[in-house]
This record gives sequence, structure tokens and C-alpha cells, in this order.
Amino acid sequence: MALQELSKKAFANAFEQMLTTTPMDKIRVTHLAKAAGTTPQAFYYHFHDKYDLVAWIYLQDYATIVADDTRSFSAQQIMLMMLQFKKRKTFYQKAFTDKSQNAIEAYANQHNFLMAKNAVEFDQKSPLTRQQALAISYHQYGVMGLFKDWLFGRLEMDIQQLADFQYQRVPDFLKRAMRQYHPNF
Repeated sequence: MALQELSKKAFANAFEQMLTTTPMDKIRVTHLAKAAGTTPQAFYYHFHDKYDLVAWIYLQDYATIVADDTRSFSAQQIMLMMLQFKKRKTFYQKAFTDKSQNAIEAYANQHNFLMAKNAVEFDQKSPLTRQQALAISYHQYGVMGLFKDWLFGRLEMDIQQLADFQYQRVPDFLKRAMRQYHPNF
């Protein structure tokens, strides 16, 4: 593993540990750097701010499942992704409670929309239509709402039931496109 990745992981581990006892809005880069055994300058070499670090952690978890070229988009892939997020459940609970301007929820929605947009445009070899964009947004907000309900224990479904439910409701054009698309992370 490259030194740069190890450094990022050190910040991620320190941040995740700090979140167990400290609210996100109280964590400062100077404290985070000290906990990671490095300097604030090293942090800023890798990340713009702590929200950029949260986004990087999210993207790493997402890529762990989605970037595997042997898997096709399916209820099973959704379930594996949820299991990956479950490994850091406390971290994601803290991150998704943050309502600041750079909160993870907005990043996740934007990331997932762009992933879907790229998949559809790749599949149909033309730009996304307005109707497709609305369908993706509508679907994405529903997925995010159910994910948060599951994350905070407000949903009476297990992971497999939720994954099946979500997969069944993916618009057909998006389902087809996601099966063909393999993003580069």
C-alpha cells in the first residue's frame, strides 16, 4: 500500500475513533493530526477539511463493493454495500447527523446521482434526459431516506429485505445501465 494511502487511513482511523466520544462539529484538524501522529499540514496535503475526509471514508467503503468488476448491480450488491456501511455504523450515524453545509448526506446524494448519470449515459451513449434525471433523483432520495432509517434503527427490515426492496424499485433504465457500468475509483 502506498505511503499516501497509509497516511489517509491513519487520519480516517483517528477521526473515526474521535467520533466515538466527540461530536463532529467539535473535532478540529489540529486534534485530529495529533491523534494520527502527524501534523495539520500533512492532513491538508490529503484533505481540504474534515468533511473531505468523511467523503473519502464513504467513497472507500462504496468502492470496496462497487469497484469489484466481478459483481453486477443486484440486490446482493446492495446488501454487500449495506454490510460494508454497517461495519462503521457508529461513524455513519455521527456523520449523517451532521447538518453542516458540507455534510456527508449531500455528498452521498451527489456522488450517487453522478454515478447513475454516468452509467445511463454510458449505456445509452447519449446525455441523460430530463425525465431520467428526475427519476434518478426521486429514486436516490428514497434510497437515502431508507438508508438513514435503517442506520438509525427506525426501519423494521433486515439488510436483505431492504436490499431486495430497494433493488425492486430501481427504474428499469437505471437497473440496466448499472449492470453494465464499472466505475473507476
